[in-house]
Amino acid sequence: MSLTRTRAAVAEFDRMAPILDAQMREAPTNTEVLAAVAEEDRLGEAVGIAFGLDTAGLNNPETCRKCVRPGPATPSPGAELSFVRRMLAKETV
Repeated sequence: MSLTRTRAAVAEFDRMAPILDAQMREAPTNTEVLAAVAEEDRLGEAVGIAFGLDTAGLNNPETCRKCVRPGPATPSPGAELSFVRRMLAKETV
């Protein structure tokens, strides 16, 4: 099983995370904060879509779209990496 699409989607999520975090912190209006949150949600959903496509023989792609999200690249103390990040770590590139 290849998680190529998932790896690319997570990389894009991670690339945009600090930009969106800064936008949320520095936004002068709620509208701008909501726009950054919506973009973060869209990027998270893209990870679910990619994982669903990569694992279509094992998983329902629609369920993955709704449920799979990348979580933070570095989890909070006491937390663990998200399922999808653990799957990527186990995959031989």
